[in-house]
Amino acid sequence: MDDVRPFFSPEEKEAVLRAAREHDKGREAVIATDAAGTIVYWNEQASFLYGWEPEDVLGRNVLDVTPTRSWSDGAAQIMEDMRQGNAWTGQYIVKHRDGTPMVAHVRNILVRDREAVIGVVGVSRPSARNTPPDGIPRRPIDD
Repeated sequence: MDDVRPFFSPEEKEAVLRAAREHDKGREAVIATDAAGTIVYWNEQASFLYGWEPEDVLGRNVLDVTPTRSWSDGAAQIMEDMRQGNAWTGQYIVKHRDGTPMVAHVRNILVRDREAVIGVVGVSRPSARNTPPDGIPRRPIDD
């Protein structure tokens, strides 16, 4: 997929929002972006997991909100790979609004039109193995 159009038409935006709602089952954080990474959907579990309310993040780039500094280059590479049509699932270190890092399992679902990737729906939850090598305590999703 060579053509990446980061800006939505109303129909493309609705397709991405529809995909986000389809994956929003209430137990996992769901964040949807356009192909450039601009956040257009942020559910209640995303607010709990990452500490930001929707009004704080809608319109911002996901790379400015979720990855830790040490993982920002890796997260940018994942976004670039997705723009080229490669979905991604795995674990990486994300951060809460207060700066607390945590290991998250993330599944990124590509939203396409006939010609290009038009958005990404990211579904995330804290990893069951939420103990990275640095030994920093992690924030669980359930209290």
